[in-house]
Amino acid sequence: MTEKDINFEDKLWKAADKLRKKVEVHEYKYVILGLIFLRYISFAFEEKQKDLKNEVNELPDEFKNHVMEDKDIYVADGTMYVPEKARWEYIKKNANQPNIGEILDNAIEILEKEYPKQLKDVIPKKYTKINLSPDDLAYLINVFSAIDFGDGHKRREYIWKNI
Repeated sequence: MTEKDINFEDKLWKAADKLRKKVEVHEYKYVILGLIFLRYISFAFEEKQKDLKNEVNELPDEFKNHVMEDKDIYVADGTMYVPEKARWEYIKKNANQPNIGEILDNAIEILEKEYPKQLKDVIPKKYTKINLSPDDLAYLINVFSAIDFGDGHKRREYIWKNI
């Protein structure tokens, strides 16, 4: 595997170390998979957004924002459109807030409302109930913020196969 993959696995171990003695082992998956999912779909969304930004450079300014936030463009490309309050940048910006657990649960809920057939009750909303302090959640968010999923179509398969 590439060096990026090794670094990614290292981040998963760092996250598991943080959860030790605070969260039951069988609950690790809820915390980690939820954060990885939020991080990954935001990463894919941001990549598509960068591509779109290059494509809309020639458009008049009044159309650029409309195109950049057009859900259908993302979905047509196989990318989930991520509403602002579910985006990783929003989560990261608010990581040190005392209500970060609520922000994470709300992000999942927003995505469930946006994609009810695909996501309803798939990712448990446990961040307000889990035995982790806001500082612990901020630490995990910062660890996962450093993940670079890389380029290419095989990354999705690799990520979900190896977590």
